[in-house]
Amino acid sequence: MARLSNQTFGLSLYATLGLAMLAIMLSLGAPAEELALIGGVFVFGGIGALLTHRRPGRATAGVGLVITLAIAAMTFFGAFGITLIFSPIDFIVSMLWIVAFIFSIVGAVQALRLRDTTTPTAGRVRMSAVGVMGVLAIVSIAGFFATRTSVESGEASDAFTVEMADFEFAPADFSITAGTPLLVTNEDLFAHDITIADADIHLFVGPGSERLVDMSDLGPGTHTYICSLHSDGESGMMGTITIEE
Repeated sequence: MARLSNQTFGLSLYATLGLAMLAIMLSLGAPAEELALIGGVFVFGGIGALLTHRRPGRATAGVGLVITLAIAAMTFFGAFGITLIFSPIDFIVSMLWIVAFIFSIVGAVQALRLRDTTTPTAGRVRMSAVGVMGVLAIVSIAGFFATRTSVESGEASDAFTVEMADFEFAPADFSITAGTPLLVTNEDLFAHDITIADADIHLFVGPGSERLVDMSDLGPGTHTYICSLHSDGESGMMGTITIEE
């Protein structure tokens, strides 16, 4: 790793992240447009890494910088999962995204100023970064197993079940009688939440977890609910709940 420049290292991280996410999203049956976006991170990150490694210099550093900024603009949302430390996929993806961005940008500036970042000292910095990421990944995975929540069958005997899977609620639209609780289960590899503005409900549901939602404050009528992590309130992961008296 000592023979890599900081810019090449950052772009290589982008390519690795893109490839890993492409495999995950393919397994989830993601839409073609999402696959194309993630595939672009892999392809352009890989191209940038090869160019800056094989032909170091100001010209290729400039190309690598443009690639970095384009990837960052298209996938800025990738940094938001850094706060979800006990949701390993969200957290690790965001951590890699942020580290890739920092090394790519710093490395581009260094290359444009013709500074050598292929020294043993620079290599040790990159190895340290990898080590810190590894430790944080272990903490995230351990925290995931320690914080998963479940609901006893007796508590959920009269609840209506809503699943979170493939970035959708199932069922998305449904009717329940007033006071019926919801049993919300997250079948995805990613964190979600259930947010119902009409009743001031906002509950985090980690991957592999389930939560019981008290619906007693929700009055009769049709109410919108969303996952605020994956919906803007107009589209995305959302649905409606009709409360019947």
